[in-house]
Amino acid sequence: MNANFIPRWYATLGPIGYFPASGTAASAATLMLLWLLPSTSSWLFFAIIGLCYSLAYCCIQKNLVFYKHEDPSEIVIDELIGTLITFCALPLTPLTLILGFILFRFFDISKFGPVGWMEKVPGASGILLDDLVAGLLSNLVLRLIVHLYGS
Repeated sequence: MNANFIPRWYATLGPIGYFPASGTAASAATLMLLWLLPSTSSWLFFAIIGLCYSLAYCCIQKNLVFYKHEDPSEIVIDELIGTLITFCALPLTPLTLILGFILFRFFDISKFGPVGWMEKVPGASGILLDDLVAGLLSNLVLRLIVHLYGS
């Protein structure tokens, strides 16, 4: 087995990074994962995000030499992390999952404000930071909606 297989598999979430609309597919797969997982404490959720982020940074950095683009579409672990951040410390209901998915994809695709600024950071940091900020913005908007209208 090639030494780069596991880091590349993690960075691309296996075959998901090779799907059409791979970022959207990775976010949708994360929704399914969230729906299937039992409710966890906010601290455990933060720890999972931190672990995923740390591993992602290492795996992306290791794999960037294989791609011709600064932010290859095959690398989708950043979408998983951004989607997780979107729902951190929020109730997971069908409505919040749908709204959060739409919000995250909107911020990630539009590169609104600070999301676009973060994308300009070179290397693995930039690949991860734009989705981290898109997830934070999505979380804040979703939190406001939940506060105003309930879960």
